[in-house]
Amino acid sequence: TGLGYQAQIAYTEPFFGFQPAFRFAAFDPTERSDDSDALTYMTFGLNYRPDYPVALLLNYTIASETEDFDLPNNRFDGVLQVTW
Repeated sequence: TGLGYQAQIAYTEPFFGFQPAFRFAAFDPTERSDDSDALTYMTFGLNYRPDYPVALLLNYTIASETEDFDLPNNRFDGVLQVTW
């Protein structure tokens, strides 16, 4: 059995359309007592949602693994969304 959870929060600034956001996620696929395969992710985001049908989403994720599986896999994601 495994265990995973996440929590996220965002606030939409009312005048200019900016939205800072934060997400914390954890995943342990085996629930071993030594946590040798546990993963933790912290994502910091800044979204821009003006009154137009366009949105810009920028995220930076810090990925943390245990020493046995430590990889340099932090990442930056950007999305431009257009709705018509």
